[in-house]
Amino acid sequence: MVAQSLDDKLAAQRAQSAERIPADKQALMEQATRELEAEAWRMGLAVGEAAPDFRLQSVQGETVELREVLRSRSAVLSFYRGQW
Repeated sequence: MVAQSLDDKLAAQRAQSAERIPADKQALMEQATRELEAEAWRMGLAVGEAAPDFRLQSVQGETVELREVLRSRSAVLSFYRGQW
């Protein structure tokens, strides 16, 4: 068995989606994707730029607020891509 490349896997997924998703819904998703791609440069922070305040759940299940953490120590943000 030959391993598929990521491009091949994505192409197969797109083909399957095209068969089951109505054309009008596909058009909406494609438009939303184009809009996100056009604005993607705004989604990140530059090195040294301050992050906006936010709340999230820690790995221990506690609610953590960035501004509260920064009152007593530095913070490192790490993002994990979950299983799709």
